[in-house]
Amino acid sequence: MANARSGRQGLGARRRLGSGAWDRLDARGRLGPWGRQAVQAALLLFAGACATGQDVADVRAELRVLAARQDSAFRALTAAVVRGDQRAMDSLAALTGEIFAFRGDVNGRLVAIREQQLRMGELAGQSQRSLESLRQDVSAQRREMARQQAAREAAEAEAGDETGDSVAADVQADAEPEAPPAPDPEIGRQNYEALVQHLDRGNFVIAKQGFAGFVEEFPNHEFTPVAYLHLGELSAQDDLLDEAVAYYLRIPELFPASDAVPNALYRAGALFLEMDDCGQTREHWGRLADSYAEHRLADRARERLQECP
Repeated sequence: MANARSGRQGLGARRRLGSGAWDRLDARGRLGPWGRQAVQAALLLFAGACATGQDVADVRAELRVLAARQDSAFRALTAAVVRGDQRAMDSLAALTGEIFAFRGDVNGRLVAIREQQLRMGELAGQSQRSLESLRQDVSAQRREMARQQAAREAAEAEAGDETGDSVAADVQADAEPEAPPAPDPEIGRQNYEALVQHLDRGNFVIAKQGFAGFVEEFPNHEFTPVAYLHLGELSAQDDLLDEAVAYYLRIPELFPASDAVPNALYRAGALFLEMDDCGQTREHWGRLADSYAEHRLADRARERLQECP
């Protein structure tokens, strides 16, 4: 009976385990060597599966940590880029403001220069008109004085004896008309000062025209020699050296006692030296050194004479 029961148990085990597992059971229904190896292999696989799941969990945790670090680094990098962009935008805005301010300053200066030019032009026109008005006033005064003088002479002639002497006097008066009166020195001084102001402002063309008219209208004025000096200087600035020398030499010719003579001789000699005419330079600088030996320009003329070969 024991064998029969054992056989039945073996049959039941075969049915439960299947034919493949039965190969690993012995006759008493216990696991054989192959069955134990199969169980061990299954246990190892199960343990491996469990270990692999833990590793996967660890890897996932590390990946999450790395992802968090990357997100933090990315946010930090983004914040740095944003700050850099903001600084760049701030610098650009500041530079743009400076450029606009510079443009405004330049435009303001250009406008100021234009206004100054307009004012200078207006002043030049006013001065020119003033000079012309003064010339006309002086000419009118001369004509009026000449007319009054002629009227007085005519009245005196009519009141005198109608003799041959009076007739001869009338004939002589007609033959030799009275010279026009000398111009007023005060008007000449005012004209000269106005021309010097033009010269100081840089209105060289107006100044030169005015000085040329001044020496004609006031040939014997105290400022006439200095006016010739200004004419020579302005002509030299225009590279009109021959004209400048002619103006300078008018001073010792017309005003030999003037204090402007040494200056005129020195400037004339310097222009002749510039024109490579050492003969004329020696002549005028020699005259300066001999006639005005104590003048400050005499020593300079002696020194510069060495420049002539």
